[in-house]
Amino acid sequence: MRNDRTGLFDHSNSEWLKISPGERFKIRTSTKDTGGAYTVLEFVADAGYGTPMHVHDNEDEHFIVLEGSVRIANGDKILDAPAGTTATVSKGISRLVQFIRHAGTGSGRTFTR
Repeated sequence: MRNDRTGLFDHSNSEWLKISPGERFKIRTSTKDTGGAYTVLEFVADAGYGTPMHVHDNEDEHFIVLEGSVRIANGDKILDAPAGTTATVSKGISRLVQFIRHAGTGSGRTFTR
């Protein structure tokens, strides 16, 4: 939602969208905010949840692991990424993202662009 005073978009009150019983996401920055350039999503998921192998033909995908650990397949390379890790998978390369370990809350969290 655009703040008329600042002209900036504020998604802090946007709703969480459920993908499956163990994972959900929230739009943090939409294509409307960036003139169609990109979207930033926040994902929260329990261990074992994530996306199956797939390909993005038109855009690179960037990950910032905020909590827990995430397994990211970048083609035939596998990265088990703990909190604090950033990773990029180039367009046209197959990828898989799976939440694997979480301390404390039992769920992991990423920003994805």
